[in-house]
Amino acid sequence: VGSLFSLFGMSFFPERTSLEGALYFSSLDESLWNFLLLLTSNNTPSIIVTALKMSQASSLYILFFVVLAYFYFLNLVLAIVYDGYLQQKKEFVAATKMNYAANLEIAFTLLAQCDPSTPL
Repeated sequence: VGSLFSLFGMSFFPERTSLEGALYFSSLDESLWNFLLLLTSNNTPSIIVTALKMSQASSLYILFFVVLAYFYFLNLVLAIVYDGYLQQKKEFVAATKMNYAANLEIAFTLLAQCDPSTPL
């Protein structure tokens, strides 16, 4: 998502003609880094304030990225991580049940081999 917006931002805000292009979209690396900062809320006010000062189109562009990233992309990442966690938990529970059953069988086998006349 960020790379698509970075490429579009580099063409929408050229470095030579706009202050925002020179500040935030000078290269693909710089664009990706600024969108990551915007996504993690480290540098959100400076990016948004600059966008509002430049034009409404640029502020709508930044707002569209924030809404799309927060409400779709981050939820998608969270769903993938949670699905991986549930899979690991299922495997752990299954392994624990197998170990429990195997240990019970060993314990009962040992108890069956004991002489009943001797005290424990």
